Amino acid sequence: THHVSLTWLVGTWIASGALVGLCTLRQHLATRGVGTLLLFWVKSEASIGWKFATQFVLSQGWPYVIFFVLAFVLSVSDIGILKLGQLAMGPLSVASVGLQSAMISMTAKQFPYHPMRTLRFIFLVATGTAAVTTGWMLLVYFLPLHLMRSLLGPTWPQAHKIVIYSG
Repeated sequence: THHVSLTWLVGTWIASGALVGLCTLRQHLATRGVGTLLLFWVKSEASIGWKFATQFVLSQGWPYVIFFVLAFVLSVSDIGILKLGQLAMGPLSVASVGLQSAMISMTAKQFPYHPMRTLRFIFLVATGTAAVTTGWMLLVYFLPLHLMRSLLGPTWPQAHKIVIYSG
């Protein structure tokens, strides 16, 4: 029945999330102890936590709203193909969310009084992220169909067509 295991893809998600988490943790723990860090985090996030949560939901939640609306128009197999195209871009989504979190801490520590340096740094990171995303998207798109089919399953040829739009 050609069942395909996506363990390797889940592993890449875990690896990208762990890498960002470890880098962020190292950044935080470099100047504070764990107890001090937890107390600092609770105090600092109390006033802005909802703002970041709202930003996260708006930036990461819109695909789910779109898929919910598309459920009224498309068949289940069509939505599955869309989700497979999105799944191929998943590791970069995880890394991007983690990078957003890490950037807040890094810029606050590195450039507390230099707004222009902060903007340049954010622009460089955003440009690098866009380049990596484009590279991954092109790699996934141009890898041979038979290879990607063996990795992502028999419906990959249909999902292949939407990878460019998912990136």
